[in-house]
Amino acid sequence: PYFFDEDKSYSERVVQNDEGYIMESYLPGMNKKNLNVEIDDSILSIVGKYESKNDVMSDMSYTYSKKYKVPIDVDQSQISADIKDGILRIKFPYSEIKKKKKRVVSL
Repeated sequence: PYFFDEDKSYSERVVQNDEGYIMESYLPGMNKKNLNVEIDDSILSIVGKYESKNDVMSDMSYTYSKKYKVPIDVDQSQISADIKDGILRIKFPYSEIKKKKKRVVSL
């Protein structure tokens, strides 16, 4: 969906289903210890730093920092995140208002 950042420097995918949105970001080397996910005033921030120190020739480090506007139809108190094998998965469940089914109004 359009509300996610268009910068594709890291691989990201967003899907929408009956329960809400799911965003997956491929962040090689990242784990729970070096990644921080926060929500403040409808802005989701993801910040991480990866450092690899194998030997002098293969030292590597990078930082990741992105901010996203959380959609209005999402229940911010229920957003959850997990990271496994370098894939960050964030679930954005719909608010109860969005989940309500369409109904016919009698005239």
